[in-house]
Amino acid sequence: MLHERYWRSQAKRAGRFTEKERSLLETAITTFGEDANWNLIASQVPGRTASQCRNSWNYGRTHHIQRQDEPWTEEDRYRLKRAVERFGTKKWTLISEFVIGKTPGQCRNQWKERLDPTVNTRQWTNREMDRLMERRKVDWKEVAKGMEGRTPQQCRVRFMNHRALYRIKGDY
Repeated sequence: MLHERYWRSQAKRAGRFTEKERSLLETAITTFGEDANWNLIASQVPGRTASQCRNSWNYGRTHHIQRQDEPWTEEDRYRLKRAVERFGTKKWTLISEFVIGKTPGQCRNQWKERLDPTVNTRQWTNREMDRLMERRKVDWKEVAKGMEGRTPQQCRVRFMNHRALYRIKGDY
């Protein structure tokens, strides 16, 4: 038993579970039950630890795992807006439970970059572009403070994409 634990701990995999691993995990949980020892369940999923199996199983139950790179739908955006109205902009894990198939980070980014009503998502004006290119700071939070309604990410991306037009060289 000790020998088996040692080798199992040496063969840990990182990252998302593959379809095969997910299938093995489901089979093990069906066989042993959700209340079984997670070390026993993990022994049926080669290369995964008990905590990885438990976390994957619990996350899958609460988030109805889908492909996480699927584009945002209108339904997703509606659910995100309602959850933010209800819980505020600090509890992204809780909010993500209401947006099926999206992680807390995806929910936060979608809100902060696209849905937040205080964010200016209109076309950049020539005046804004000139002000952005004059600043040339690496601290994008500071730059964004002077650009009404623009996020630091918007400023950074816009600067990087347009600095060649303004003939600005260097690492930013």
